[in-house]
Amino acid sequence: MKDDSELKAILPEHSLDTDIKEHVRSRQGKSRTKVRFITVDSEQRLCNEDAVFIFDEDYAIRQAAEHAAAHFSNSGTTPFDDLFVYLEDEKGKKLAVKDLNVNVHNLFQSDDTMIVANHNLFERENLKYYFMMVIALSFGIIMIGALVVAILYFVKFLSRFAPLY
Repeated sequence: MKDDSELKAILPEHSLDTDIKEHVRSRQGKSRTKVRFITVDSEQRLCNEDAVFIFDEDYAIRQAAEHAAAHFSNSGTTPFDDLFVYLEDEKGKKLAVKDLNVNVHNLFQSDDTMIVANHNLFERENLKYYFMMVIALSFGIIMIGALVVAILYFVKFLSRFAPLY
């Protein structure tokens, strides 16, 4: 087994300050899968917890996610009613996993992270960015309208002193 310093080296930098828990499901020799739990607490804040699991060779992604959620130790957050699984590659790019019946070891490589969430959190994040974009566009439209009104008043002001022919 790897010690904590080796495990910290393979986990993303922003998770180095979290506790690392290792759950061993089967005998050694299986590949390790990094799992990040993203949950929402009672105050609607996002919580992250990282763990390393060793899943059986025949585990589908759904089985692996259910097993990981069953061993999730943070009881202060909402339970895993519906599981949403995402793949995060070594570059930090997150992709939703649509087919949960694929073998977990076929999809997740040693440098990937399985994200298990109890809500569709990334759609919620996308919705937040959508609202930010709508607010920015609204502000831009208001500024253009104010500029047009200012130009019209300026032209009216100039027409008093120099009539336009």
